[in-house]
Amino acid sequence: MANHEHSGMEDRSSAGDRPQSLPRLLLRELRLHQWVKNVLVFLPFILAHEWDITGKWISAVYAFFSFSLVASSVYVVNDIWDREADRRHPTKRYRPIASGALSLRVAWITVPIVLLGGLSLGWFLISRNSPAFCCSTGWLTAAIPST
Repeated sequence: MANHEHSGMEDRSSAGDRPQSLPRLLLRELRLHQWVKNVLVFLPFILAHEWDITGKWISAVYAFFSFSLVASSVYVVNDIWDREADRRHPTKRYRPIASGALSLRVAWITVPIVLLGGLSLGWFLISRNSPAFCCSTGWLTAAIPST
């Protein structure tokens, strides 16, 4: 297979590359680079100059990971559903599921683990009187039909 240029955040591998470890494939599939969008949960504290309220910052960290894990579970489901189309796409074909580097079995096992991890963090937050759980489940409800 021809050597491909690496462009942007899309992680590519070709048949000539050495095999990647399962943890690395899973991290690529979870699209950690997309998590940067979820730093918006910190924005209210930054704008309000609430630097010294530790409890709120801890809740924001939990919310960040809750949103990010729920989003990653949706990315995996989307990649499972779209794998055939992704195989024909010039850049998406290098994603772990589309390329066949990550098996469907492992992908399907990953979905509930990551989703439950995110929702569990959200549940912990709601027990601390935080709306993050409601937001995570709302985001999930809105995201799945669009995949």
